[in-house]
Amino acid sequence: SMEARAGGFAAALSDAKAEAEGARAEALALAEELSRVLSRQQEEARALCARLDEAEAAAAEAAVQCEEEQRAAATQVEAAAAMAEEASDEALMLRRELDEVRTQTARMLAQAAGELEQVQTQLGRAAAAAAEANER
Repeated sequence: SMEARAGGFAAALSDAKAEAEGARAEALALAEELSRVLSRQQEEARALCARLDEAEAAAAEAAVQCEEEQRAAATQVEAAAAMAEEASDEALMLRRELDEVRTQTARMLAQAAGELEQVQTQLGRAAAAAAEANER
């Protein structure tokens, strides 16, 4: 009967709307989580960059000090060279850490993009189901 078909249509439309709402909520939650993760990663990257700048400045300073002390005495040169090497090693270590954070961030972004793509697919299906229900 016409009423039964109308009822079926209303139920299908309601299901499609609920599915779309669920997918939308999931997409929003995912976007918020991604935003939080990115903020955290950016914070870590900024802190590492600041430490790297300090370490590089310390290495440069130690190199200058090394030149000055070279004129003064050979034993002082050895001490300054050791300091420069230490600062340089730390800068290298910090650079590796920064690269690791960048790699992690890229990996998380790729994963989040994949998850967003899945949610978009679900939204597409829900929209198609709604359109199909509308045609009936």
